[in-house]
Amino acid sequence: MRKLFLVSFVAVALFAGNASAATFRIVNNDTTGEGFLDATPVAPVGGNTGATLGAQRLNAFQFAADIWAARLDSSVEIIVDAQFDSLGCTPGAGVLLGAAGAMTFFRDFTAARRAETWYPSALADALAGSDLGSGLGDIFAQFNSDVGGAGCDIGWYYGFDRNAGPGEIDLVSVLIHELGHGLGFATPMNAFFGSKMLGYDDAYMVNLENHCNGLSFPVMSNTERALGATAVNALHWTGSAVSKSAGDLGSGTHASCHVQMYAPAFFEAGSSVSHFSTALSPDDIMEPQYVGPNHDIERSVQLLIDVGWLTMGGPACGDFTADGLIASTDAFGALQASVGNQACMPGVCDVNASSAITATDALLILRYAVGQSVRLTCGASSGSCAASNPVCNVSTAEEYKRFNPNRPHIPRPDSGASRPDAPRPTSPRSGLGY
Repeated sequence: MRKLFLVSFVAVALFAGNASAATFRIVNNDTTGEGFLDATPVAPVGGNTGATLGAQRLNAFQFAADIWAARLDSSVEIIVDAQFDSLGCTPGAGVLLGAAGAMTFFRDFTAARRAETWYPSALADALAGSDLGSGLGDIFAQFNSDVGGAGCDIGWYYGFDRNAGPGEIDLVSVLIHELGHGLGFATPMNAFFGSKMLGYDDAYMVNLENHCNGLSFPVMSNTERALGATAVNALHWTGSAVSKSAGDLGSGTHASCHVQMYAPAFFEAGSSVSHFSTALSPDDIMEPQYVGPNHDIERSVQLLIDVGWLTMGGPACGDFTADGLIASTDAFGALQASVGNQACMPGVCDVNASSAITATDALLILRYAVGQSVRLTCGASSGSCAASNPVCNVSTAEEYKRFNPNRPHIPRPDSGASRPDAPRPTSPRSGLGY
């Protein structure tokens, strides 16, 4: 199956008051006639009423940002520098859909949750209650303008309703994924060499362990961290919020409810370590390949809680689309979740508290939507997780080199606050990615 790749990248640089839903400001870096300023006339689609291609792209971006904003607590505006660029599209070959990451990191600021630990700027600002970057952008995001162009066999779908057809890529899903990286779903450490950024821990990597040696990333040597980045199904997320939400997964977890992270035997720059494993079932929006429309951020929100974010209340019981209303579309989403075609947390779709999402839940939501007297009572993750035995066959640097003879040398920046404008490397596998 052809895969679509999405990558994270990092431009290295780092609780106050009442809860406040986050706000995003999208800074358009495109020039006239391209990207967000493309004046090509288009018809409305899937709730997106923009009259031009550029307007629909910007509307989709704001729609995706609003999904994150509703769940994150921050009194400081999150600034996203965004643009569309030519990233290539060869029919039948791998296509990079987009890439994003935090532009700056801070450590040892007032209200930092952990000393001597890097935090991405949007999170650092939220914790400090002030703009530590003095108006600088928090996230840089770049998307492929060649998708949908001449000679490309796939196109963007700009609607808000997850209704992308054959050959279409749901832009909102891609935007949600990339914004997740910029908010903290990524590590700034050099995972290829295993070296910490400027010698300090970061808020993401402190939740990682190699289950084969039982060590967490902060206490490992550089060589041990590099091995962990290619530990296949032995690289685990140990944060408690993600673990508590893992009981609904049919695969991709350990009996401890630690969730597997993406760590293929051959390192993939921009993909390894900073995504959930592709072993997760159902698929999660923060896996490294696009597999279809998905606007569900709930497991990713749990990971951001482990990283340090404070959050707002989640979707109401039965509200699959998280739009504040219970409708037939929510019932359909729950039905899709019951057969593994969509991801949905038990706290949203398990409306009869049975510790499983089934067709019965979908029926109850539908009955509620049409006004019948039905009570929706959502359960939580059961805490019983599908076990997967870690593969532990690479334990030394010599064995590592033997198993990875052609591992590429892909350096990452080590310091500074420069914008990550340079083209990012794509995964060596064929497919469509982010």
